[in-house]
Amino acid sequence: MPGGSYGNSGIPGNVTVFDQNVLAVSEYSIDNGTIKMYPNPTSEIITLQINDILHPDLKVQLVDVNGKLIAEKILEKGSTICYFETTNLYNGTYFMVVNSGAKEKKTFKVLVNKKY
Repeated sequence: MPGGSYGNSGIPGNVTVFDQNVLAVSEYSIDNGTIKMYPNPTSEIITLQINDILHPDLKVQLVDVNGKLIAEKILEKGSTICYFETTNLYNGTYFMVVNSGAKEKKTFKVLVNKKY
């Protein structure tokens, strides 16, 4: 999937969406472990599944397309799952930024699509 340039915030400058109706699992490697985010798009909750992360703490931030912080959680070493509720969010594009503190930062694009 084509991506965009990343500035200092770690949020893509432009993103192309091919099909918003396809549920997906995004998976990244970070600190020799993996992070999976699902479902995407979502209507109620975003789940992050963390496996084999060696860094003591991970900072996870949910931000909107303007870079505004919506929610933040710190995952302690040994944590394996994290949830973010999306019930108070408008439909649209958001970003989940995972920072290990060891110079590694991964950004997931999240689509919130509530069908009323």
